[in-house]
Amino acid sequence: MYGLHGRIDASDGHGEEMVGHLLAGVDELAEHGCLLYVVSRPDDAPDAVYVYEVWTDAEAHQASLQLPSVQEAIAKARPIIAGMSERVAFTPVGGLGLPSVG
Repeated sequence: MYGLHGRIDASDGHGEEMVGHLLAGVDELAEHGCLLYVVSRPDDAPDAVYVYEVWTDAEAHQASLQLPSVQEAIAKARPIIAGMSERVAFTPVGGLGLPSVG
């Protein structure tokens, strides 16, 4: 499995719009190896958005970036991105909602 966690800072007042772009077409991701995709916002930073993803492998994640729905979401989100930080790639080792790792 492959995991990725990161923070996207939207320009002032665009946090909710960023969430909308990141959640558009999310149902399609499961068909392409996405096991978990969570978008969240911290209570103390309304224009910050965290994305937590778990994929079958890194290749599935990389291939997902070429999906038309993902490309469209990126194109719509790009103009309101003020910054990106805290990007961490990781190897999931188990947990509720994830397949068993053996």
